[in-house]
Amino acid sequence: MVIDLEPAKTARERILNAFFDLLGDKPYQKITVSALISAADVNRSTFYAHYDNFEDMRDKLFQQYLDGFAVWLRAALADEFLRDPLPHLTTLGDYVEQNRSLLSAFLLGGVRSESGYGFGMAVREALLPVLGKVSTRRLLLLDLICSALTSVYFTWFVGSYGELSLAEVNEAAARVIAASDPTERK
Repeated sequence: MVIDLEPAKTARERILNAFFDLLGDKPYQKITVSALISAADVNRSTFYAHYDNFEDMRDKLFQQYLDGFAVWLRAALADEFLRDPLPHLTTLGDYVEQNRSLLSAFLLGGVRSESGYGFGMAVREALLPVLGKVSTRRLLLLDLICSALTSVYFTWFVGSYGELSLAEVNEAAARVIAASDPTERK
């Protein structure tokens, strides 16, 4: 017997799209499963076939973001990141743009926390097991990356940098990171 997984994928996508649409209208805390399934045009059993509860959906979305971020972070933690950070930041910027609605939900929608700082700490804590044992220097770099870039992107998301594009933000961040490269000092 062959099982057609396409309808499940379509239902899951409709649920997630409805979630992002609802986040545009109301805070995360005000979104209910009833409103979500109505907006997604799925029944309650379909929602619960994919997720244990509303928090499970939130956590799976967060994990989806972290999986992609972990790929970027592994590359960024390589030695060349400090010498030439712009290619890595450009890759991260592309990832941010591709996942803008998901990241907006976490940073602006109060999905994970009420602040970018809380989100950055959640990213750090989730990535530590993925990275395994790291040196103190690498841990410091991880903290700097997670807190500084989360803060910068959060500030960019809320429009505090005016008309600056994400590429311009990444270029400025790259200049700061390259200027602080301890391997260039004697």
